Amino acid sequence: MRRNVSALLAVLLLAPLAGHPATAPAPAGETSVAYIGFACALTSPVEASVRIGRSMANAAQLAVNAANRQKIRINGKQVTFELITQSDNSDLRTAPIVAEYFVRRGVIGVIGHGNSGTSMAASAVYSRAGIPQLAPSASSRAYTQQGFQTTFRMVGHTERAGRYLAQYAVKTAGLRRIAVIDNGIASGHAFAETFAQAVRAQGGNILSHDSVSYKTSDFSNILNAARNGNPDAIFWGGLYDQAVILAQAMQRLNINIPLITGANSIISPRFPKDVGALANRIISLEASQPIERLKGWKSFQRSYEEEFGSYIDPYAPLAYDAAQVLIAAVRQANSLAPEKITEALHSIRFNGLTGAIAFNGEGDLAAPVFSIYELRDQQWQLLQVIDGK
Repeated sequence: MRRNVSALLAVLLLAPLAGHPATAPAPAGETSVAYIGFACALTSPVEASVRIGRSMANAAQLAVNAANRQKIRINGKQVTFELITQSDNSDLRTAPIVAEYFVRRGVIGVIGHGNSGTSMAASAVYSRAGIPQLAPSASSRAYTQQGFQTTFRMVGHTERAGRYLAQYAVKTAGLRRIAVIDNGIASGHAFAETFAQAVRAQGGNILSHDSVSYKTSDFSNILNAARNGNPDAIFWGGLYDQAVILAQAMQRLNINIPLITGANSIISPRFPKDVGALANRIISLEASQPIERLKGWKSFQRSYEEEFGSYIDPYAPLAYDAAQVLIAAVRQANSLAPEKITEALHSIRFNGLTGAIAFNGEGDLAAPVFSIYELRDQQWQLLQVIDGK
């Protein structure tokens, strides 16, 4: 069934997502239109993925709207930026089809995709076309190690994240015996491997390491086997939706030890509601600053809520900054040519909502920030902020 849905999506991608119609090319004159692509899971059977994707799309639209109010002129002509959104359904086969669509539309850059797998699946298409790709939430180290000059990310990668999370778990929280589970996808498995290696380096013990399918909804056997080893904690390397299922399974089986995870947006207020009233003792690392410490957060929050409603996903500020820094690169290059915008991104220095933004030669953030939280009494409590310099 999933194959049929993906094939249908591939056909429907020729039409823009409802609510974000593409406009015809600007007529000759003093004003031109610059298209920016946005791709994520905007339609999916998984509610959490759609909620995250739509929040990021909304944030990117806010940045585009703000830029258009400035009446920016590039090479002497006023430019209107337009965001074209497409859903990749978190599907590895659909993501490159979306990318090809954006190439045909002549976008100047792309914000997306929603996770490491889809971002990597689309990245070769953008590279061949010379179009810069700014991923708001692709944390896999491999994404920027492909040798493409067009790949950039707005979050710290999983090699750093795994090390920092392991250091906190073993040295600060005293969790030395840990059972590891990942979602079987390259990015989730790599995150879990990095965490496991760092735990051992800190003197901890990895009791087991199991990989499941990204479709798995029953963790009972793995959790019962892990419990026999008397672990201090369970580690999850995977996405939000399965983190909910795993946390619920631990409650149901009375496995009352911490669940450690990260870089998957679970620190939103929605997570304890989705998991249930017993959700606690969950430690999560997010590859960004705490939102309450962001300069300009109140203004962003007010503008977002006025336009789109109250829910703001933790990755939304990163998508907002992805759009902001892309437009800043356009201005720095004084050009709408994707190759010149890419060149500008490699040298840009930009103060965004999430802090100072600059990229190294691979397209990683030069100084990523990480935050570690724990869920206590149905509320996320900030434990530590780590400056990745």
